[in-house]
Amino acid sequence: MAPSPEKPSSGIFVTNQYEYLKRHDKNNSYEMMGMYRQFTNLLGSIKKYIAYAGKVIRHLKQNRYDIIHVHYYFPLLPLTYFYARKKGTKTVVTIHGSDFYEKMENKLFKAIYTFFLNKSDYIISVGEEMKVDFEKALKVPVSEVLSAGVDDEVFFPLKTEKLYDFLYVGSLIDRKGFDVVLKVIEESIQFGCRWCVVGLGLKKYEAELARIKQAYPGYLTYIPALQQTELNLINNQSKWFFFPSRNEPFGLVASEALFSGTPVISTPSGGLKEQVFENVNGFLINDVDDYNSIIQLVKKAHNMTDAEYSKLRENCSSSNSKFSLRYVCNRLIEIYDSL
Repeated sequence: MAPSPEKPSSGIFVTNQYEYLKRHDKNNSYEMMGMYRQFTNLLGSIKKYIAYAGKVIRHLKQNRYDIIHVHYYFPLLPLTYFYARKKGTKTVVTIHGSDFYEKMENKLFKAIYTFFLNKSDYIISVGEEMKVDFEKALKVPVSEVLSAGVDDEVFFPLKTEKLYDFLYVGSLIDRKGFDVVLKVIEESIQFGCRWCVVGLGLKKYEAELARIKQAYPGYLTYIPALQQTELNLINNQSKWFFFPSRNEPFGLVASEALFSGTPVISTPSGGLKEQVFENVNGFLINDVDDYNSIIQLVKKAHNMTDAEYSKLRENCSSSNSKFSLRYVCNRLIEIYDSL
């Protein structure tokens, strides 16, 4: 996926990596192909994937590459496999999560997935927990764990007024814990919390946001989508980033918040536990279904003294340096050069 006017943050991490590598690696040349994210029905999605597959095939026929780095498995890895076999091209695959977890219930897809991954030269997982799940499910070894990378030239602390007590950024779906978010928003408004929500998703949840916004004027701001520079400002205008995700391979939005100097309240799901540390740069939700405990945690954050909060904020950027875009891309250059 690549960013589009409808989804400006979709696949932005791949674009960021490409732009960084193109600027800083003078020994190699880079090209990128991406499918722009659009909202379509099932038929529209099928047409979109077929058209994109055709575009990739035509492009590969006309060009010669030493390395192809595939982000997301389907439909790219099966397409590039035959090209790589014919041309002697090395293939690197980054597994981001949705391309793995959502397909493992289908036995046929799982078998096909395993076959092509075994033919890859280097496999990257964006999180430690997903690496374990991946190797257990497919019996295919992961070469390395390497995050998508946060651009610290885009996400950094700003001196600005705090307009919101809590911020949520992400898809409005149950897997991200948005059902919990809605309950917490309405309850916490009762003790004065101001919220901002950024994201698109289920229509029923968008309708709930509209209802809460109308019922409590001035306490909820809803923004469907933002550019990354705009998101950095919103992160800085928020005291806390709230992210009760049930299944999170890495949690790039949480990492972006931390780079912006915004402490995070999240579950320890997947890559989140590699980023969020209790009483260091945020708090952990131990049980996403324990609503009363979550409310108490939100109250604790809301009532924290300025001195306590400042200490957490100071720890945010320094605790996550290994997830910077600079670190990730320098490591990618080393991987490419070794193949």
